[in-house]
Amino acid sequence: MFFRFKNKQKLTLRLFSESGAGYTIVELLVVVFIIAIFMVIVISNFPKFKLQLSLSRATYTFEQNVRRAQDMALSQVQYRDPAGNLQVVNGYGIYADMGSLGNKKYIIYADRPPGNEQYDVLDYVVDTIDFSSTEPGVV
Repeated sequence: MFFRFKNKQKLTLRLFSESGAGYTIVELLVVVFIIAIFMVIVISNFPKFKLQLSLSRATYTFEQNVRRAQDMALSQVQYRDPAGNLQVVNGYGIYADMGSLGNKKYIIYADRPPGNEQYDVLDYVVDTIDFSSTEPGVV
């Protein structure tokens, strides 16, 4: 394929226009300095931001587990023990004891009959949630 041009113009690439408009070194330094200040602000607040996200995730996880226990209690689902047998329960709950479990764990339990509506050693443990492994430094 051949192309013919009537006007043969030379294509030149210029960094500055003929009027002298362009960026000076001072303007470039000011822009770099402003970007550097923003980076310092972002980097200095990153640990606080990371901690806030971890706390939000821990709160959301706890909220989901409370709703999970409510859902199991309202639907009257039977508890399946580790051997695979269905066990009749009187309800489900969440147990958080700051003394014996520490302040980073809580238990979702199934209340074994006759139900006393509180956790004791005879109840079935549905799940144990430990924030020290999933969200270190939060609690």
